Amino acid sequence: MDFLQAGAVSLVPLDSETDSHVDVYLRGHSNPEMRATGPYEGPYTRSQAYDRVTEIQDEDTTLVCAISAEGETVGIVGTYIGDERARVAGLYYLVLPEYQGNGYATEAARLLTEFAFVDLNAQKIAATVIASNAASERVLEKLGFQQEGRRRNQMYKDGKYRDVTEWGLLESEFDDERDSTERDTPE
Repeated sequence: MDFLQAGAVSLVPLDSETDSHVDVYLRGHSNPEMRATGPYEGPYTRSQAYDRVTEIQDEDTTLVCAISAEGETVGIVGTYIGDERARVAGLYYLVLPEYQGNGYATEAARLLTEFAFVDLNAQKIAATVIASNAASERVLEKLGFQQEGRRRNQMYKDGKYRDVTEWGLLESEFDDERDSTERDTPE
């Protein structure tokens, strides 16, 4: 059953017992093309991906969902409470290369951003993007995020240094965007 749905995109919490969820997590974190666009952990074996998805399911402050479209699992989107006291949530997403350019990341990120504001009582959503990933930055721009800064030469788990851009969206800014869209939730 879908957790959140709008347009062609539906989200369901990531589940290690669903093969397509483990597969998209494995591909997204192990594919060199994908790893070049973000600070992904990995690469993983299938067993390691299964274990990591199982760990994610057990995390209290994290919600990671599979993105479904076209009858397929096309990516992952997640939110987490990064700073409970300040009510700041983080946002991340990935869509497999063959499904990119269809608006799935934007719609999935919109759904989870609204969830973080409404259901998690976040005051702000923050996101970090590898500076060379213009498509990911465009997703955030479409949702009304503002670029707040740039960190130069940030080292990631793969030992490589990359510049990153920091993005933020306040709840009041998202309210303006939300007026023009509605999310569908199952009864």
